[in-house]
Amino acid sequence: MDEQKRELEIVEEQLSGEKPLVSKKVKSLFDQVGESGIDIVDSCNRFLASLTMRHKDKFADLIYRLGEPLQNEDDKSFLAPDEIFRAWWYRHVQWPTYRNHPETCSLGPNSWLPRISKNLVEMIQRDPSTNLINLPAANKTEKGDNHVMDFVSETELSYKAVNEIKTYLGTTDWILSLPKEKISIEIARYPNELRETFIDRSVKVMDERVEQLLVGISGTIGGISSEIIIPKTVDNPEDFLVRRLFGEKVNAIALDMGADEVYRNEVDEITRSAALRFGFLRRKRPLEEVGGRIRKLLIGNLSRS
Repeated sequence: MDEQKRELEIVEEQLSGEKPLVSKKVKSLFDQVGESGIDIVDSCNRFLASLTMRHKDKFADLIYRLGEPLQNEDDKSFLAPDEIFRAWWYRHVQWPTYRNHPETCSLGPNSWLPRISKNLVEMIQRDPSTNLINLPAANKTEKGDNHVMDFVSETELSYKAVNEIKTYLGTTDWILSLPKEKISIEIARYPNELRETFIDRSVKVMDERVEQLLVGISGTIGGISSEIIIPKTVDNPEDFLVRRLFGEKVNAIALDMGADEVYRNEVDEITRSAALRFGFLRRKRPLEEVGGRIRKLLIGNLSRS
């Protein structure tokens, strides 16, 4: 009876929070992915498909540039991947920007697309069919105050490499997918092992397996705000977002739906919601909005004085 009572006490401790069932790392990873499922993965794939279809040259150039430091790890003259992505983003993306974004939003962390781009680089370099095992180094890029980089000059070898990447991007077998969410473990209690120790060991193993699974899920959809609902007035709202990112005006995109002003408002709402989902924007906190109004008021008073 005493042994059974102790077993119940151990389980109660686990469930009460005094002895957490999962680690802080698992909780953190779960917070990143939540209950996101296939609908979010489909949204990500529609975005990448539109980016590839409409701006394959630009996207292939990004993939090529990101591959250079990976192929030349000992050469410290190459910029870090984050700097390369930032330079590419500043060069091509026209909305949202520091000066051009909704008043109720700020620029977001934008962590999903650079990570997926780097993952794609590694996938392409591992694929022997691409013939990109040894990427040629282009002219050394320079980082200035505005992260301006030379994305134009190409050698013959780099030109061929970019074309290889564009061919790869034109295939359909690199779409994102979630790992299979199944965990199977079989743990036996050692002879003379305390039951409490056995339970702790079992929980630890399960925790490690769950962490591995969540890392894989986070690698695909981490940084996506799945709670953001994009209005479903069109089949491919992600395409509207890509078009606006690269400079198309809301009025021009809205003409695909109709000439009424209501369609312009719909496109504005669709692209704003999509940008929030993909982390290109984030909603301002209340104090930020108040601070913004105060700054506008002060600027207005100074201009009139």
